[in-house]
Amino acid sequence: MQLTVRDVAQLFEVPERQVYRWIAREGLSAYRVHEQYRCNRAELLEWAMARHLNIPPQLFYEQVRTPIPRLGDALQAGGVFYQLRASGRESAWRVLLGTLKLPADPDFLVHVLAAQERLLSTIFGAGIAIPHVRTPLVLSVPAPMLALGFFERPVEWEGGQSVHVLFLAICRTLSEHWHVLSRLSFALRDAQFTEAITEHSGRDLIYSEARRIDARFDQGGGA
Repeated sequence: MQLTVRDVAQLFEVPERQVYRWIAREGLSAYRVHEQYRCNRAELLEWAMARHLNIPPQLFYEQVRTPIPRLGDALQAGGVFYQLRASGRESAWRVLLGTLKLPADPDFLVHVLAAQERLLSTIFGAGIAIPHVRTPLVLSVPAPMLALGFFERPVEWEGGQSVHVLFLAICRTLSEHWHVLSRLSFALRDAQFTEAITEHSGRDLIYSEARRIDARFDQGGGA
């Protein structure tokens, strides 16, 4: 379902004129349908994440046909890995993918990730790289997975920037991918969660922080 300007305004709790300003001046993609603007959900999420805006939990609720993935569950399914070594961006993806048992060729998955990276960076900030909204790794896995890799040395990414923390999402559907990323984006705007990540904290603390974020998100804290 495409979203109207009114839908977007209600989700982000801003005046409709603010949404028109986002479209005209701040790069929010919109399409004219019968003289009215419509926004694509994936593009809206991508745009909001790039600007570190709060992601409304309601944004994808109506699309759900299976239980909504929780950040804590996805992290535990994917795992947290320490002291990884990589020589560059593609090497970092390959190393983190190598920690997982996936039903797909790692070379193909790296190619998919690299193709979108050329169009839009995955760097969130503070040396953290996150998955792309529109480059989902959709595979036949038992449950949504969010792998977290900590690198022993910063990895050169692009434009002189470097990354020492890499998240990688593997989901069964596009909807699951969006849900996992919306929760991750919400978590990375929480100072306590982000500190646990940037400090390369232990698994138990990270999982505990993720469960705390899930509780806040489920209570509508992302709005």
